[in-house]
Amino acid sequence: MTKYDVPTMDLADFIKTSIQPLRPEKVLMKMDIEGSEFIVVPHLFKHKLLCENSITAIATELHAWAKPSFNSSLTISSLISLFQAQTCKPKLILNMDDEKYNTDVDIQPDW
Repeated sequence: MTKYDVPTMDLADFIKTSIQPLRPEKVLMKMDIEGSEFIVVPHLFKHKLLCENSITAIATELHAWAKPSFNSSLTISSLISLFQAQTCKPKLILNMDDEKYNTDVDIQPDW
């Protein structure tokens, strides 16, 4: 396996500084981040960004293979329960595994 160092960003900060000031009518978040959702989702929750006024709908895939690495018990069901326990809620939570992006380019990395 090849190790790649990639730049990262604070998604909560990005939403607060780049999305919320635009006051969009609706925001759809598509999250397929290969295990890092077990870090990102609690971080967004902590910053109270998993609410309809910030994110209208979320389409995500929870990668079960990554749970042990992050010591997480998060599932789609527990995620929905977590949202329902908040005073604010996203309107829609979709469990989605969409790999269509694999055909977006003709040349694949390392091929």
